[in-house]
Amino acid sequence: MNKFEAFLEGLSDEQLQNLSEVTEQIMNTRSESSSDSTAEGTHGDSGTVTEDFKVIRTEKINDNRKTPVKFKKNKWEDVGELSDVETPNFEKTPRKRSKPNKRNVECHVCGRELTINENLIYGEFHRCNRCTGR
Repeated sequence: MNKFEAFLEGLSDEQLQNLSEVTEQIMNTRSESSSDSTAEGTHGDSGTVTEDFKVIRTEKINDNRKTPVKFKKNKWEDVGELSDVETPNFEKTPRKRSKPNKRNVECHVCGRELTINENLIYGEFHRCNRCTGR
């Protein structure tokens, strides 16, 4: 015997009668609400639901994703609300990096002389910008 059956055996006849009446009322309200929703076939205000669970929309949805973007004039105006702010005078930080080391290189396609940063030179055969696509 489980706990629920033990609970029911502990109730008096009058309490059992009240419990059965309450359960009948609950069952009736549930069956009425479920029959209303299935008879109408509506599930909210968005549309109707058929027996095979297909949703038929009653309202046409305005889909803004399909409308093209149109150019509008910029309406922002600079009214100068921060006119009291002043830029302080300061000294620029001196450049600590040395000048790049460049080497003269000859294009192996057209023979033109180029000056290229040493860090960019790789291999023996170099091409100029005009001959790169060839």
